[in-house]
Amino acid sequence: MYNKSELRKQAAFLVREYGQEVLVEEFIEGTEYSIGILGNGSRSKVLPIMERFYLDPKGIALFEPDEAVIPLLKKMHRKYNVERAGKGGARLAQISDELKAKLENMAVASYNACNCRDWCRMEIRVNKKTGKPYVLELNPIAGIDPSYILPRQANLAGMTYADLINTIVDSAAERYQKLKKIYKKK
Repeated sequence: MYNKSELRKQAAFLVREYGQEVLVEEFIEGTEYSIGILGNGSRSKVLPIMERFYLDPKGIALFEPDEAVIPLLKKMHRKYNVERAGKGGARLAQISDELKAKLENMAVASYNACNCRDWCRMEIRVNKKTGKPYVLELNPIAGIDPSYILPRQANLAGMTYADLINTIVDSAAERYQKLKKIYKKK
């Protein structure tokens, strides 16, 4: 939306269509990064950062489903056209050490603040004009289909798909054992 009139019209449509409130956020123009985290506490590990890219000249794609999900979406949302528009993807980010550290620190702080456990993937966009990063989304149960971003990040870190799954399961099991000890004492 580029003006209040367009915004009001679209918000009214969404309220009618979905029967609930609408959240309106400012669009932050800039580069978007996907950051995966595995583990808990001091054993948390940030995976290689991937840059989201869009082929749309405006630099935004509202929803770009993964290939593996398209058949399910077509079945669930028959009244909508669900196709890959080929508007973008993700690639290993080529960024400065300073930006990498800033993004990793923000990701870990967000992960901990939201009390995430075992694995997570988040999107952080860096404002093109100010250089300030913004957390757009934090997905505490990020998709782990081999074609999804988190498994691709794990692969870039030298992990096989089995390594990724074992790391997530081991992290949860370790956390569970600690909880068991705490509750046994009570």
